Amino acid sequence: VFIDIDGTTMDEQGRVSQRTINTIRRLKENGIPVVVNTGRILAEVQDILQVMGLHLPVIGANGGYYTDDLGQEIVYTSRMPADQCLRIIELCKKYKVLPCFSTPMHFHPQKPFLEIVSQKMPGWQEHAQRAHVETPQCIDATEWPRFLQRETAVKCSIILLDSPQVPQLKRELEDMGTLELTSESQMLIEYNNIGTTKGSGMLHYLAAHGLQAQNAVAVGDGDNDLPMLRQAGFSVAMGNADLLLQQAANYIT
Repeated sequence: VFIDIDGTTMDEQGRVSQRTINTIRRLKENGIPVVVNTGRILAEVQDILQVMGLHLPVIGANGGYYTDDLGQEIVYTSRMPADQCLRIIELCKKYKVLPCFSTPMHFHPQKPFLEIVSQKMPGWQEHAQRAHVETPQCIDATEWPRFLQRETAVKCSIILLDSPQVPQLKRELEDMGTLELTSESQMLIEYNNIGTTKGSGMLHYLAAHGLQAQNAVAVGDGDNDLPMLRQAGFSVAMGNADLLLQQAANYIT
C-alpha cells in the first residue's frame, strides 16, 4: 500500500488520526508493506513518522529518492545534473521567478524566499510548524553553481511570484527535453528528471522487493499522485482530491 502524506494521511492542521495509525499497524501486522510516497524531503517525513510511532519505507521528492524499509537510509536517488539545474536557474531569472531545489534531506530556496512567503502567506511559519515543514535553508543566487556540484538535487520547485509569463516559462522548460512536470498550482510548479514521478518511485520499490504493480494499492489527493494511482492495481482518491484524480481512481473515500 502506497500512501501520500499531505491531504491524505495528514490533514491541513498537521494531524494524523489514531484510526489511520491503527490501520497502518494492522496492515503491517498482516504482512502487507505500507510505503510513504510523498513530495516531501526525508527529514520532514521522519519527523511525521516519529510522531505516529511508525517505521515505514519512504519514496520522496516525487520519486526523487527512496529509502530502506525502516525509512532511515537513502538507497536510491534520481539526481538532477548540475548543468540542467543551472539552465533552469537562467530561465527563472529571465522570467523573474524564484528557483528552489530539494536534496533528499533539505529544501533550498533562493533568497529572498522567506521574506516573500511571509508577505504572501501571513501565518505561514505557524502553519509550517504544525505541518512538520523543515526550516528552509536559503541559498544566495551566486551560490548555486558550487551548491549544485556539491549536493544531490532531486527536485526543482519554482515559486511563480504572480508572473504573467508562466506559459512561456513552462514551454522553455519542456523544450529542454530532460524534465518532468510533477506538480502545478497557482503559486508553484515542480519538476523532476524526466521519467521520475511518484509512479516510477513506486515501480522501483516494487521491483526491488519482487512485487507486482497489479497487487499495489495507491492512495492520494494531489496532481503529483496521479502517476502512482494510474500504475497501481487499485487506486484510491481522497474526497478532497483534485477532480482529475477522482476520475482516475477506482474508489473515492
